[in-house]
Formats: sequence, C-alpha cells, structure tokens
Amino acid sequence: MTQDPFRKEENLRRKLEQYKVNMPDFPMKPKRWQRLIQFLGLPTKNPIDSLMTTFHRLTLLKIAPIVVTMVITIIQLII
Repeated sequence: MTQDPFRKEENLRRKLEQYKVNMPDFPMKPKRWQRLIQFLGLPTKNPIDSLMTTFHRLTLLKIAPIVVTMVITIIQLII
C-alpha cells in the first residue's frame, strides 16, 4: 500500500508514534531437543484398531493367542 492512511489524521498519527513496540528475537526453526520432544509427544495409531472393525476379526484376535499356545505346547510334547 503506497498511501499512508494516517497522513490526513495528524492527531491520530502523533498518538500512534508515541507507542514503540519491541519485537523479541526468537528462532524460527525449533531446536533438535524440541523436535524430539514433539515427536515423542505425538499420539500413535493403534495397530489393532484395523483388526477390530468386524466381529469375526475381533473373535479371531481373541482366539489366536490360545491356538498358538496350544500348537507350541503340542510341538514341545512331541519333541
């Protein structure tokens, strides 16, 4: 914008010139430590959620550890 909107308003311009704002210098790029903390603080996806979308998968998820345990027990008894 090339025009100064406060050029005609002398009183307003004088009032605005009274106030000085000091902007603090802050880094724009986060430090490594801050990036690590942000990465560790992110919520993770639950890998089991995709298996629990249907009833059959939920049943399979509950029965699978029992079946695997029984198979390992049978293999140990045979050997």
